[in-house]
Amino acid sequence: MTVIDGPTRTKIVTAYQTAEQIVKDSGLTLYPEDTTTLGRSDDILADGAGLRVTIDRATVFSFTLYGSQSQARTQATTVGAMLKEKGVTLGANDKASLDLSAPLTTGTDVKVWREGKQTITANEDVAFTTETIKDADRELGYKAVQTPGVNGKRSVTYEIDIRDGQEVGRTEIASLVTTQPAKEVVVIGAKLPVPTSPSENQALGHLMMLNAGYGEDQWACLYNLWSHESGWKTTAGNTSSGAYGIPQSLPASKMAPYGADYLTNPQPQIAWGLNYIKGRYGTPCGAWGSFQIKNWY
Repeated sequence: MTVIDGPTRTKIVTAYQTAEQIVKDSGLTLYPEDTTTLGRSDDILADGAGLRVTIDRATVFSFTLYGSQSQARTQATTVGAMLKEKGVTLGANDKASLDLSAPLTTGTDVKVWREGKQTITANEDVAFTTETIKDADRELGYKAVQTPGVNGKRSVTYEIDIRDGQEVGRTEIASLVTTQPAKEVVVIGAKLPVPTSPSENQALGHLMMLNAGYGEDQWACLYNLWSHESGWKTTAGNTSSGAYGIPQSLPASKMAPYGADYLTNPQPQIAWGLNYIKGRYGTPCGAWGSFQIKNWY
């Protein structure tokens, strides 16, 4: 059997009897608009004494039908014949970008649209949301996707306004989510270093302040506040009042819920201090402003 596809001739041995099955068995792709002819070869020197299948490929063109663009195929030779082949009947408000008698060749761009207001329905993605989980056992800077996010789908109906083939207005009038999006879960490291000196305590305080949601503009206030209160020392104590630690908790036991080692570990001390500032002053700068007036906060 010889399969002729334009300039390409492929010889195969096959048990199939229909042209469509023979072409498929030869490894070629046959589109619905392509046509085939099955007959006995009339060129014994080129094809031998067997049968041959000749493929007549459809013309490939660009077709935009009421806003939906695709690559299409046709055996028609004119725009009008193609529309008839595709079952497209132009209404009173419908227009085509080419005259119906225009020839249709490979690469031709044909557009059909409807003038005025109309409704269309489109399938669109629904973006997934991202949830961030802080892992205290992972170092700062660690980031990994635990569960990949997947976009959902929605069917949305628009009222559009077409003028001279161009969309000049679009209004969403209905929407239905057909597939819910799957949330993405991202794990980030939240493990803070354990400082061993006041300078390291300050670095930890800076990190914890940012993690608490304060901006960089609050750092100078927090730095000055606790520099005056304790010099950022975990064991700083006020012998007259009993205030203790970096934030000068009074009494020191208020910091106990933040860590059993609150007397020596800067992390629970800073955590308590930031929470205290948030509840009483709102921000470190609010606390620092009060300290400057009263010499305490």
